[in-house]
Amino acid sequence: MTEYDVSDRKIENYYVRMIYATYTDILFILFPFIVIGLQRAWNGEGVEVLKYADLSVVSAILAGMTIGKFVLALVGDKTLKPYKEYIVYGIAMTLFFILGPSMVLIVQIMGNGYVPSYVVFVQPVLLIMAITFYSGAVSVGHVLPKLVTKPEVVNQ
Repeated sequence: MTEYDVSDRKIENYYVRMIYATYTDILFILFPFIVIGLQRAWNGEGVEVLKYADLSVVSAILAGMTIGKFVLALVGDKTLKPYKEYIVYGIAMTLFFILGPSMVLIVQIMGNGYVPSYVVFVQPVLLIMAITFYSGAVSVGHVLPKLVTKPEVVNQ
C-alpha cells in the first residue's frame, strides 16, 4: 500500500495547492454554464435544462483540457518516459469515452428537434467522467513526476 509522508508541510502544501488549482480550472469552465442553467431553470424549463447541449459542451471542453494535460505530461517531463504507454492510453480513453460521445450529443441535440429522454442521464454522467479524467490527468502531470523522482516519500 502507498503511504504519503504528510508530516512534511512542503509536500502537503504542494498537493493542496495542486488540488485547489485543478478545481479552480473546473469551476472556471463550469461557471458560465451554471449561470445559463440557472437562468433556464428560472424561466421554468425544469428538467428540460438537461436536454440542452450545455453539459456536453462542458464535457468536451474538459476532455480537450484533459488531453492537453496528458500531452504536456508526455512531452514536458522526461521522468515519465517509462509511463508513456499509459499516458497515451489515457488520451485514447478520453477521446473514446468523453470527447467522442460529447461531440455526437452536441451535433445530435443541435441538429434535431427531438431530444431523447436518455440524454438527461447521459450528459451528467459524461460531465462527471470528464471532471474525473481531468483530475487524473492533472495528477499524472504533477504528482507522478514527484513520485518517480522521490520514491522514498511514497514507499516506506
